[in-house]
This record gives sequence, structure tokens and C-alpha cells, in this order.
Amino acid sequence: MKRYEPKVGLHGWHVDRSSASNCREIAALFYLNDLPGGGGETLFRTPTPRAVAPRKGRLLLFPAGPSHVHAGAPAHADRRYLISNFINSCDHLGALGVAPAPPLSALELTVVRTHFSRPPRAWATPADGSGEAEGVPWPLAAPDDSPETKPGLTCLGSECPRV
Repeated sequence: MKRYEPKVGLHGWHVDRSSASNCREIAALFYLNDLPGGGGETLFRTPTPRAVAPRKGRLLLFPAGPSHVHAGAPAHADRRYLISNFINSCDHLGALGVAPAPPLSALELTVVRTHFSRPPRAWATPADGSGEAEGVPWPLAAPDDSPETKPGLTCLGSECPRV
């Protein structure tokens, strides 16, 4: 999470992938607050210059390379809060000696696809509409099978997704 102070919180012109060793492909900015006092736009030097105003809950995705040189303009009166992240094309964790996560099984993939096929506003409630899901995107067990339950998770047999 990043915090930029008003009037001085400028993030200068840059690209997020500046060399062959940097594997960033897509940049993601998730804006956490509105700026009633104005300013705080993400500015782009593309063939047609653009300014994207921060809005609470807005997710901005753009190519991380030199086609999208960008900067963060200072907010006029309010602190600006955002989360930035990147989609990478190489394995940084492997270089650090961290084992990669194992691939999803066919069942796990089906559970994820089933869950995220619902609109985002429905993710925090069970697919069967039976009440609160305590902010967890489960249960999503197939109705014909008897599910095994783990804390915060419903899955089939021993094929529970890793949490």
C-alpha cells in the first residue's frame, strides 16, 4: 500500500518494466480513496496523453513497458492511498529459493471457475444463498457429492484446495 501526501506526493515519470531482467508485463493500481479536493491523477505519456482520476474501488491495468510512461500527479488537498502490483512473466520467487505453488487440480480449477463465474457482489455469500459466508468464497461443493469441510472451506473428498 502506498500513501502520497497532498501537494508533495508526486511520483515522477517512469515505466514499470525498464530492463530485460524485469519481468513485469501488466501494472495494476487499485485506488483506495476518492480525492474530493482534486488532483492525484495517474498521467500517461502515450501518443494521446491521458489522465486517470483516482476513484475509490477503481482498478487500473496497463502495460508495464515503455509504451506507457506514467506519473502520479500530487493531490491538491487529500492524502492519496493506493495498492500497486504487477503481473509478471518470469518466476521471481524461484530465484529467491521459494518453491512455486503446485498447479491446481481439475477439481480445484472447477471450484475456482464456479466461484468467480458469479458477479463480484455475490462472492461473499454462498452459491446456494443459504446465508452469510463470512467473507469466504466457499462453499462450492457439487450438489451430488458429499462435501468434506475444513475451516472456512467446503470441498470434495481429499481434493480440498490448498489455503
